Amino acid sequence: MKTLLLLFFVFSSILVFSQTDTTVNRLISVDDGGSLYFYKNDTSNYFEIDITDAISGHALFTNPADNLLYAVVDVDPNSGDRNLYQLNPFNGSLTLIHDFAEGYIHTADIGNNGKVYAVSGNASPTPAGVFELDLSTMTETLLYTSNAGNDVGLSRAIEFNSKDSSLYLYQGDSDSLYVYDLATSTETNLTTSGLDDELHGVY
Repeated sequence: MKTLLLLFFVFSSILVFSQTDTTVNRLISVDDGGSLYFYKNDTSNYFEIDITDAISGHALFTNPADNLLYAVVDVDPNSGDRNLYQLNPFNGSLTLIHDFAEGYIHTADIGNNGKVYAVSGNASPTPAGVFELDLSTMTETLLYTSNAGNDVGLSRAIEFNSKDSSLYLYQGDSDSLYVYDLATSTETNLTTSGLDDELHGVY
């Protein structure tokens, strides 16, 4: 009976996705209202799923170790606390992976080294604090405080670069890109042009 129910769930999920053409979609995003969007190639049409219990979403990425979707979302309307969840794209359900000690996470990304890198937001006591979460041990540590935190009030985006195993932090409104070398523990500031806006995510 359990096998039949499992098969029914799998095939019904495939049916839902096939009917909405999600198999040809290329862009998946999470918005500040806690909705998950699947955009088609032309990005003019999308399929939307509400994330269960989410008040707002702040980061979305795939774990290369298991190819599952992970998200940093807020589920408490009173605390603003943002934590790491595994996200089921079929029904929007959440499974808590880690409760960050630093509650005010701005955004995050995961590396192919099995670690999540999260940067704290403006309301944090340590703006632009970069936290490292080892998924194998669930150990969270403050890796360093980025120079992207010098101007409190600016947005920040973080991306793990698998080609050079570095962290890329873009500081919105100041149009600055910071590159942190994980091997040498050094951060370099690169000034860009034409991106002078409050960007919260880069890739």
